[in-house]
Amino acid sequence: ANNPRSTVGTLTDIAAYRWIVSGTSLMALNVPFNPGTTQNDFSRSASPNNGTITNVVSPNGYVTSGCKVGGCMSFDGTNDYIEVPDSSDFTLGTNFGIEAWVKTTDSTAEIVSNFETTPQYRGFFFSIGAIVSNKLSLWVSDTAYSAWSDTGGTSVVDGAWHHVAVTYDGATAKFYIDGVLSSTPAPTYGTAANTVGNSGNVLRIGTDTNTSPTR
Repeated sequence: ANNPRSTVGTLTDIAAYRWIVSGTSLMALNVPFNPGTTQNDFSRSASPNNGTITNVVSPNGYVTSGCKVGGCMSFDGTNDYIEVPDSSDFTLGTNFGIEAWVKTTDSTAEIVSNFETTPQYRGFFFSIGAIVSNKLSLWVSDTAYSAWSDTGGTSVVDGAWHHVAVTYDGATAKFYIDGVLSSTPAPTYGTAANTVGNSGNVLRIGTDTNTSPTR
């Protein structure tokens, strides 16, 4: 991701990557949260995956204090989120990475999600506390689901800014906190080998695609 941007008490600079066979990366979604960005102009991606703010206050949801760098977007944890229409770019397959700047004191907080509302819940999410309270979590699903939790890692639920990331290569999930490998855990649920299927659902930042927003 490029210049860090934020969501106070929440998330910043969301980016999802998909690598193709040649080794060249294609950015599926990059959301820098620059001050002054208009409501439907969040993506700095190779693909035009723009989002719409829902219920976020201040001008277009931005604030200018308490941020990592520059402006921030603040989600209240009640009904605020950004929604991006479904795109084949979000069918990440078996080789991808997701990263964000986050600042939160909530033990359960959704960072980014794109999964369907019925079994097998095809798609993915990257969150805090979805599997183990206070810990980073990754879910991937196609015809079956797998989930990992950074159980050995440091909690990022401390009200400070942290850069968090996860990578998955179809067999191994790796969690990173502030640029340092935090853990390479065995799956908490399912098997290690899996893929992200087509959810057919919207992508959301600040909440999952099925339940109430968190921050």
